[in-house]
Amino acid sequence: MAKQPAPTTENKEDAPKNGKLKLILLIVGIVFVLLVGAGAAYYFLIYAPAAHSEKTDDADHSKTEPVVNEHASASNEHPIEQVPVIYHPFDPITVNIAAGGPGKYLRISIVVVTRTPGVVAALDKNLPMIRNDLLIRLSGQNYSVLNSTDGKNVLREDLKKMLVDILMKAREPADIQDILFTDMVMQ
Repeated sequence: MAKQPAPTTENKEDAPKNGKLKLILLIVGIVFVLLVGAGAAYYFLIYAPAAHSEKTDDADHSKTEPVVNEHASASNEHPIEQVPVIYHPFDPITVNIAAGGPGKYLRISIVVVTRTPGVVAALDKNLPMIRNDLLIRLSGQNYSVLNSTDGKNVLREDLKKMLVDILMKAREPADIQDILFTDMVMQ
């Protein structure tokens, strides 16, 4: 029988180097995949939406006819999408409400939604008159009406109209978009 060559030191040294090489290649491969994933996430979440909005802006400027928004008022200088929404909260108001249910007290927190900074200043300037009218209006409410969603929506629209009327009488800007209830408790 032929003798097998004795294992040399070269074969023994290649085995550990081969294992280390595989480990290094595996780590490099994982890092590469993570970098590709991060690049794809950046492209789809940040870069592509920004590029898309620039293209739509360019497309809007390339039209020969200006687009007129029929619902925009003449006093607005900026399109409504460019002007940030301003939420102006009032201090909570507690009133006695009309009988007709288990609730005798109403505690309500109101936030006025606008896009005009002048409205916020006008609301602060006329706050005593506004709080007076709010107290009178809210104290005339009925528990059973306010306990329904429709009743709350009617009250929101009524308060919005009331605030616009107060600001118009004071010759102040009255661009109120909505009234929000952030807290309403009846006891």
